[in-house]
Amino acid sequence: VSIFHYKNLIKHLPEDLTIYGVQAPFEPEEQIRPLTELYLKEIRKLYPDGAYYLGGYCFGGIVAYDMAVVLEKQGTPPKGLFVIELSFAELIRFRPRYLWAIFREENLWQHTVRMTNKVLKILNRLTRAVIPGEKGFKDEAKDYYDTSLLPETTRHRTEVHFRAARDYKPEKYQGEIVVIACDTVYSRRDPDVGWDRLIDDPKKRHIYHNVSDHHSILEEPYVIEVADAIVKHLDQ
Repeated sequence: VSIFHYKNLIKHLPEDLTIYGVQAPFEPEEQIRPLTELYLKEIRKLYPDGAYYLGGYCFGGIVAYDMAVVLEKQGTPPKGLFVIELSFAELIRFRPRYLWAIFREENLWQHTVRMTNKVLKILNRLTRAVIPGEKGFKDEAKDYYDTSLLPETTRHRTEVHFRAARDYKPEKYQGEIVVIACDTVYSRRDPDVGWDRLIDDPKKRHIYHNVSDHHSILEEPYVIEVADAIVKHLDQ
């Protein structure tokens, strides 16, 4: 995702709000923390004291969250943190309330399809684990969508960013966070979308549910609700 993906959102934010975008480097990083350090280096050229808001969408949200964690450890936390369409599935999918919701809401056929897809993914990963040149047993982007349809440069960035997000282990954060989530099986079955495991104080967790999907949340008209959620928490 390029910084131009935020163009619709910017139109609905206050005109007197100064906004900077940090574009990910052309050659993607295999881990989140090097990106965090690179972004913070650029941001500190303008704001060395941490008196700013951080935000990001999807993969950019992971980097924004990690920057907030690092800044908090250094004693210069951001004024606020906004993440759009970001959740960590491992903090949700094995929770009793999530599993119970699946059991309660899905019929036998849906359970069968779910388990069949899971078995196929595991078989694909086992196959990769024994093929020279493959990445091993862990999840890859191609387990979820056909990356062969993407242009070579986009495919490479997508696959590398997927692995970086997959391997990232989020630490707890003590500051305020605004989470804007679209309509998914996770958000429907876990109102906190897993964030109660990272932000202990419920008064500092502000979760907004948007009726859009992952790809349309920053498009009209859904982006208006995203902007409203952000504006509500500016200078609080």
